[in-house]
Formats: sequence, C-alpha cells, structure tokens
Amino acid sequence: MVRKTAFVSGAGVRLGQAIALRLAAGGYDLWLHYHRSQEGALATARAARGAGAAVEMVQADLSEVDQVKSLCAQLVSRPLDLVVNNAAIFYPTPTDAEAAAHWEAFINLNLRAHFLVSTLCREALAERLGSIVNIVDIHARRPLRGYVPYCIAKAGLEALTKAHALEFAPLVRVNGVSPGAAMLPPGAGAEVEQQLAATIPLGRIGTAEDIAEAVFYLAGADFINGQILAVDGGASI
Repeated sequence: MVRKTAFVSGAGVRLGQAIALRLAAGGYDLWLHYHRSQEGALATARAARGAGAAVEMVQADLSEVDQVKSLCAQLVSRPLDLVVNNAAIFYPTPTDAEAAAHWEAFINLNLRAHFLVSTLCREALAERLGSIVNIVDIHARRPLRGYVPYCIAKAGLEALTKAHALEFAPLVRVNGVSPGAAMLPPGAGAEVEQQLAATIPLGRIGTAEDIAEAVFYLAGADFINGQILAVDGGASI
C-alpha cells in the first residue's frame, strides 16, 4: 500500500493526537505540529510510528505569520495529501468591552492561521488531488455563553471552509468537522458528563476517536466538498 502524507496541527494533545493516530492507522505518514506540547507530540509520534507511519515533528507558534510561512515551506517540500487544521485555543472571556483584548488571540490562531496554512499548501495539495479538513465547532452556529471571541472565530472558520471549497476546487477538496460535547476538561466530574449527556439524543458525550473517525472519512470521500459534518450525537438537531 502506498502511504499518503498528512499534516495535523495541534497534534500533541487530545483531539489532535487522536486524529493523528487514526490517520496513521489508516495509511498516512505524518507531519505532527505542536507549539508547547512537545512531550505530548513525542508520545503521538511514538504511537504513530508503532502503527507504521513515518513521522516528522514541527514546532511553531501558528499565531505568528512568519512561523506559519516557515512551517509551510517545510510541508510543501515533499508530497502532501491532507491538511488537518486542528490547532485552537479555548477559554472563557469577558462579555463586556474587556473581551476586545482577547479577539486578536482567537482570530490569529483559530482562523487566520488556518487560512494561511491552507493557502500556502494549496498548490502542493493540488498536485496530489488532496484535501483539507478544518476542525470547526457546533458553537460556530449555536453560540456558547461567555465565549464570544471563540465562537466568532469558529464561525469564521466554517465560512472559510465553504469559501475555500469553492476557490480550491476541482483539485483540492475542503470540508469541516464540527464537534459537539466531547473530551471533558480536566477536573470535570461524572456529574458534568451526565448533565451534558442528557442534552444529547444519543445519550452520551463524544470521544476524540469519534471526531477522528469523521476526519478520516472526509479525507477519503472524493465527492464531498464544502460540507460541515457535525459529530455531536444529534445535539444540533
């Protein structure tokens, strides 16, 4: 089997790690990006190599344009089949004028970085009839109280997904995965999980593996373009 090559941003922890490992198991070699989570990225790399993948690790602060450009220069130096734009920040912000201080951080990483990576890798992907999968969020459409800049950036990423699907076709497909409640934050107990599960028709919260499976599916779905796949157990119905 000829292995393809994928880039996964934010691959050192949680969802990014699960996506990378699913791709490795599915026949992809990997570029694993991390910013500060070197230990997690090393663990991801070890597991991916154990699944048969060739792995390169790349460190960069994707909120810095020059670092994004340097990173992408490395990516396009070799054949590239898939870009998974996963890196993001997520934390509550004030709802008054003080929230403005946080906007730049959210827009730069959760939106602008993915625009730049996709744009700079477009030609390399086109040579392989490759694809891009952006990790969006159900709160792009259903805002979460106390997280205004985050929700706005994710809404922008959903719009970017559809715009790039038009701009990059027919040689590059662009889709998004929109996770619902999954991967409880550290310290959240069983009561929180039960409360969230009660709001989901399937009766449970999602897992990182649920999201990763959707990414793997879209990566190989040759006639799907410009779509946002909600992986939320039916919560967005």
